[in-house]
Amino acid sequence: MREPGWTPRNDRRTVDLAAFVHRDQGPRVPVIVTDLTEQGCRISADENLRIGEQIKLEIPHLGFLSAQIRWALDGQAGARFSTENLV
Repeated sequence: MREPGWTPRNDRRTVDLAAFVHRDQGPRVPVIVTDLTEQGCRISADENLRIGEQIKLEIPHLGFLSAQIRWALDGQAGARFSTENLV
């Protein structure tokens, strides 16, 4: 149960997916996607991601998703998928 004042969220699925983040500058960064919804995901990475940063998330065998980093703290980050991913 969420506390009053929290924004409602869709149900999350716990996953453990090896993936890559492609940044505007620099090489791709290996990451682990640790939970997933239709709107976004949680990412674990050795490299810090920046709030507001636009990324491409590459999940092998599934493809690429555009996203924006919405929060980041101690090697963890939350990404919200872009509407351009919708077909």
